[in-house]
Amino acid sequence: MSVTRHHLRLAFKAFNSAATAQAASTKIPIGVVAKGGFVAQELGIDRPTKDVDIDVYTLPAAWESFKPKLVEAGIYVKDSSSGSTINATWTDPSNKNIHVGLDLHQQDPQYMPKDKILSMTMDKYTFQFYDFVGFLEIKIKAASRRESETDTTDIEKICQIRKVALIESVKNKEINVTDEEL
Repeated sequence: MSVTRHHLRLAFKAFNSAATAQAASTKIPIGVVAKGGFVAQELGIDRPTKDVDIDVYTLPAAWESFKPKLVEAGIYVKDSSSGSTINATWTDPSNKNIHVGLDLHQQDPQYMPKDKILSMTMDKYTFQFYDFVGFLEIKIKAASRRESETDTTDIEKICQIRKVALIESVKNKEINVTDEEL
């Protein structure tokens, strides 16, 4: 069995519970922007991924004591973690062979993007993206390059169709987005 979207959601849910607990105990807000392969996989644009890249916007004081909260949420923190980066792994409790990598990067809260943040709710979890359309364009180009090497299909055209359909879904409020910058 390989990593599925369901596992990515569960890993993010575990991380999110740790972030919520940390914010509650330190009284320091934590802003979260999921990016990279995770968002792309959720949108059906990118190839399957086992990694989740997350920017965590919080003060150093909260970041220093964040690791124990991750462990409490069932996330293994690797020894390679240092400074403003935490490398961690979530393992599926029901299948110990399923692992999702979590690359967490502490960022200064004053630089948290505010003007173009979009929140999408899926299965009761909320995910945030920055520059939604620009992100899709990057993923489309990357997918196109991968496919052109194998010369099997015109994935760029497929992704463009998906992007249009996705944007229409947002505009028609079929997908819950709080700030439509589309």
